[in-house]
Amino acid sequence: LINLLDVLLKSEKMAVISAISKLSNIPYVVYAEPDYLYEPDIIPNDPDFEYLWGMPNINAPLAWNYTTGTKQVVVGLLDSGIDANHPDLRGNLWFNGPFFNGWNFVNNNPHPTDVTGHGTHVAGTIGAVGNNSIGITGICWNVQLASFKIGDNRIELAAAINAIYFANMMNIPILNNSWGGRS
Repeated sequence: LINLLDVLLKSEKMAVISAISKLSNIPYVVYAEPDYLYEPDIIPNDPDFEYLWGMPNINAPLAWNYTTGTKQVVVGLLDSGIDANHPDLRGNLWFNGPFFNGWNFVNNNPHPTDVTGHGTHVAGTIGAVGNNSIGITGICWNVQLASFKIGDNRIELAAAINAIYFANMMNIPILNNSWGGRS
């Protein structure tokens, strides 16, 4: 029956709607619809993607069909800094002249190096470069990550306030504040 229908459809060169109508009139056909083409969601080739609990649970692969971010967006991370040598992050680090990829508001210098790993972890969740066959994938594969170090194991409130003022001065309206609770 399938071969007969295939020949019938090809020989008459029917439009899809007409073909569905004709197929629906055949007594043994319960339902007819176009042969839609579906493309799977974008799944990155990063080897540790399967270990990321959050990405599938927030439907990131579905969103990646529409966008993987843009370098026009800068996200400031008020945290323990970012490892600037991390292979999944260095391509998305914000560089702005004398401020390099951010600022250390604890020691007042241009070295917001992460020594605890927390800021690097958060930066990876937000913006690890995706589909580069390395490590993990962030929510935004294309984004700029500005590192504003405001503490290591403890957050210094004065440093956090200065970082917020700095972000405002640099026109960075998106800030991630993963500080934890008071000790």
